[in-house]
Amino acid sequence: MLQVKELSQNLAPRTTQKPVMDIHVERGNDVHMPCNIQGNPFPIFT
Repeated sequence: MLQVKELSQNLAPRTTQKPVMDIHVERGNDVHMPCNIQGNPFPIFT
């Protein structure tokens, strides 16, 4: 029997998001910042 598995190697977390230099928000408003990350195991952030 032949079993094929996906290669699983640990990869350090890295971002695919371009840096944001300035964020302007009025007081009392919410701020939402995208954070596109990759890694194995998948990074968890808060």
